[in-house]
Amino acid sequence: MADSQIVVLGDYIATGQGLLWPEIIGDRDIVFDDMEVANNNEFEQKLVSWYLKNNNAKVDFESVIKHSHESQIQKEKDLSWVSHIPNCLNLAVAVETFQGMHKKIKTILTGNTKPSMVLITCVAEEHRCVVINHDNKQFVVNKDIKFWERDKHKWPSQIYQKFMIMFNQQELLGAQFQRRKNKKSFDMLTRLLDNHQVPYKFLLFRQCNSYISTQYVDLSDLDAIYRTHDERELLTKKLEVQPEIARRVMAAVGV
Repeated sequence: MADSQIVVLGDYIATGQGLLWPEIIGDRDIVFDDMEVANNNEFEQKLVSWYLKNNNAKVDFESVIKHSHESQIQKEKDLSWVSHIPNCLNLAVAVETFQGMHKKIKTILTGNTKPSMVLITCVAEEHRCVVINHDNKQFVVNKDIKFWERDKHKWPSQIYQKFMIMFNQQELLGAQFQRRKNKKSFDMLTRLLDNHQVPYKFLLFRQCNSYISTQYVDLSDLDAIYRTHDERELLTKKLEVQPEIARRVMAAVGV
């Protein structure tokens, strides 16, 4: 990254997740549910067709699904509210935790590059993280408890087995343990930024995360614009509201 960039750390709330499905499916009125999409072979077939139609590069049959998903993720990021903020680097990933953010920004700061500001989004309650030290290497394993099989094979088997053992132990400790862990991880992240004199703002998109810090930019009303009563997303409306989210964020942080 370049010096003086704004860095965004966050989960799918900052990646534009799902924004391309109306185009891919050919239905502007599609209502998004990540569980339904994950288990829908027809959606995957249409995603591959969309990818092949829009990309001229030769891709072998074995990896076309992987490339299709990667292309969708990147192009949705390009449509997200973050893309409407000038000089902004989007390091958000769909499944993120404060521990994962800490590792990312620590790597940047270790490289003697200093952001002008860091924007931290809250994260989904379903996200879990375990830090594993193995063979003098540190692995930060993030997972969404709704999607156990997704990205399972990106980790060495020994690392994933250790993750599962530690995850199961921690889940037995209950929701209050997860909250304490999240708050502690957030405090470690912000302490690192304070030590390097990097200003930051905590962007609250989900009221359930207000326990993390008393100092936040409240954006929780924006979610209701494109979300239904049963927690599904109106994707065309979600796309329309991305510039407004950016305007609200920029006004709050003084950009």
